[in-house]
Amino acid sequence: MAGHHHGHRPGYGPRHGGNTPNAPQQARTRAINDQARYEMAATRELQARRRYEEEQERYRRSRNQRMAQRQHDGEYYDDGCCCTIM
Repeated sequence: MAGHHHGHRPGYGPRHGGNTPNAPQQARTRAINDQARYEMAATRELQARRRYEEEQERYRRSRNQRMAQRQHDGEYYDDGCCCTIM
């Protein structure tokens, strides 16, 4: 195993933010970052859902317009049930 040194385990020592004096500070920072990341993800999901609903709304509206158009063209079902058009 060339270049594999058996030193201290990673995660301990200053470089990894292990048992160092500022570990609590780093933990707090990490928690804040996690919170921020979570809120960002939540916001993104909210935006995506809103965009999806707007998309659905637009689709529904355009479909209604198409149906009205179809009614104008006279190629509409007698019972006027939109369920039969799929």
